[in-house]
Amino acid sequence: MAGALLAAVGTGTFAAFMALKEEIFDYFDPPLATLEISADAGVVEVNSNIEIKAVLHQIGGRAVRQGVVEFSADATHLAKVSGSQIKTDEFKGSTVVSGKTEFKALAAADTADVIATFSSGELQVKSNILSFKIAEPKAEEAPHLDSSDTNRVNLSGTWQIEVGGQMGIMTLKQATDSTLTGSFSIPDSNWPEGQVRGFKDGATIRIFLDFDTKARERLRVAGHFDIEGNNGYIQIKGCAYHLRKTPNARYTRKGKEGLDCDQPVNYDNWTRLAGLNFYASAPFSSKPKDKTLISKR
Repeated sequence: MAGALLAAVGTGTFAAFMALKEEIFDYFDPPLATLEISADAGVVEVNSNIEIKAVLHQIGGRAVRQGVVEFSADATHLAKVSGSQIKTDEFKGSTVVSGKTEFKALAAADTADVIATFSSGELQVKSNILSFKIAEPKAEEAPHLDSSDTNRVNLSGTWQIEVGGQMGIMTLKQATDSTLTGSFSIPDSNWPEGQVRGFKDGATIRIFLDFDTKARERLRVAGHFDIEGNNGYIQIKGCAYHLRKTPNARYTRKGKEGLDCDQPVNYDNWTRLAGLNFYASAPFSSKPKDKTLISKR
């Protein structure tokens, strides 16, 4: 009993001694650190999110004990979305603050600031001030000639579409390799909405309208575009083939797609259910449009 008591006293005394030792070290050689915050861009549009990254750097020879990084911003223009307070472990050298910190841009501003504070015991460190410009959303893009790429036609923009007599809307985004992505909406149809993916090759268009989340059915569009110079419009004409997934289906005769929508066209692994007329139109600017790149601030 007495031995156990002395051991407990000894353990407590040792712990108290170590705590006192740390306090003495902190007094004569306090742990120091700096906090750096950054983002991938210096310009953000209204209603979009910006992610803030933070890195802690140890100064001197002593490890910096666990603490908390807290972010704050101009509440008029930026709202916290996630990660306003993040706990950190003890560290030496430099360490990336884990966790995701995001702010949402609320209103346009020439300058909106974000700052962070690191607290660890008596140590309190403020970060650099990170400033953003918050811009109004860009005007909706329309198909145009792209001056930065040998004046080729860029199909990015919003299109009015008609599939088998059903009216809807399609948005496209054309990448530098001529691949196309986007979305579509045809409310009063068997294909009310979905995603678009495909490509442009010269004046030829090949896209899929994926409306079935289980990928059992889809529409394949084959067509070509023409520019109506006098009217300031561009149009796509072709066929939309309603296909159903049929594993292992193979065809020796494929047919010519995009010409006569009533003529059979076959695709391996798919069964053609119907061939529908496809039409799309959008405003078109024949004046070459420059691409504007926004660099980091």
